[in-house]
Amino acid sequence: MYSFPAIEQKSSVITFGNRKTLKVGYYESGSGFPILFLHGLGASSDVWLPAIEKLRHKFHCYALDFPGHGHSDRSEDTDIYTNSNILDLTRVFCETIVKSPRFALVGNSVGGTLALLLVKQIPDSISQIVVVSPAGIGKEISLRLRLATLPFLGELMFSPIILKIGFNVARKQFKVSDYRYHLAPKLLEHFLAIGSKAAILFSLRHNATWKGTRNPLIEIEDLRSITCPILIFWGTKDPVVPVEHAEILENLLPNCQLIIIKNAGHGSHLDEPSTFYSAIGRFLREEI
Repeated sequence: MYSFPAIEQKSSVITFGNRKTLKVGYYESGSGFPILFLHGLGASSDVWLPAIEKLRHKFHCYALDFPGHGHSDRSEDTDIYTNSNILDLTRVFCETIVKSPRFALVGNSVGGTLALLLVKQIPDSISQIVVVSPAGIGKEISLRLRLATLPFLGELMFSPIILKIGFNVARKQFKVSDYRYHLAPKLLEHFLAIGSKAAILFSLRHNATWKGTRNPLIEIEDLRSITCPILIFWGTKDPVVPVEHAEILENLLPNCQLIIIKNAGHGSHLDEPSTFYSAIGRFLREEI
């Protein structure tokens, strides 16, 4: 019988931006050098539970739920879901919850991009960054996401019946022993929570149109200015952002390593966990 890692789920009220407040959910476990995990659009901190289970014996692990996602509150104030406010909330979370002079960041998709943006705000605090298929490096994104930016069609695609069908189809790809098989119902539950659809669609439409990403989510000069070590993971079969973006990112970052994972998708940390754990352990100078 499969059981989820026994990791305590916590919450805290964060004040950020222009006097905005929101109760955010997060996981915390372990001891040692701190790592903060950041998820992607439409996901949650739950995607990082296997990583926390594996790494918490040598690291103090945190996994944050962004506003409108996972265990964090939803808000009628959609301005909370802009990149700038989510970035500021993450910065305050680091200052008030992580509370360490130095820590590492690990982010998937938009979470990876926000990790790269955060280092500009607090460069002295971030020791290393691990990104898994960060979004917004180029204009190209999946057709499914581009269609979801369209009025009415996006609302239809995120309707309960379509979501349930989609998650059930996706779940059948995995064995019962696979974490992703058990993750799917948890993600669906978060998607169906009141306010989730509005939050996710606002964030998506804020950053993209039916033609692709509106603008690069991070400027070229900002990428070139990052000096801390960065480890990049990208799957050759990423259906969300093309693997060709990996080379673009590698050429812009002055201090990075790139690992291309054959046959992995947008979440290579879940598709090939053993490769991910061993590589991240070496990168953070610990044997995992």
